[in-house]
Amino acid sequence: MDFVKEAWFWQLPDGRVWSTAAAAWVTAETANAWARGQGLTEIPPSPVDEAGERTEKGLYDALVFYGLPVGELAPPEHTVQARMAAIDAQITVLELQALRPLLAMDAGIAEIADMQKKQEIMNAIIDLRCERQQLETLLETAE
Repeated sequence: MDFVKEAWFWQLPDGRVWSTAAAAWVTAETANAWARGQGLTEIPPSPVDEAGERTEKGLYDALVFYGLPVGELAPPEHTVQARMAAIDAQITVLELQALRPLLAMDAGIAEIADMQKKQEIMNAIIDLRCERQQLETLLETAE
């Protein structure tokens, strides 16, 4: 049997079943009928999250990975916007930390005591900006 991502069912441990075709929760009866028609003995288990657990987050991440609609699994807009605001605040703090050595002038020469720390801060800023861009994309596709 072939995995057809656009027409698949996944079941979470709590019994809920997600249909990729409907981009919604469906009854287990619907999914069981599909499974039997595919020659399966059970509804396929849902994908796992980063911790290896079968959760809604794991399902959501798999849907996003395959480019499938996430339906009601999409984070509420206010949650996404709150995370974006938190990212903006973190970036501001990190940028100030990165600039602090440059602002500490001694006889007109900027002192940069720990270049490795500055690089770590800049990498954190880049990671946060990437996450923010992903959230902006999520909001745009949800509209």
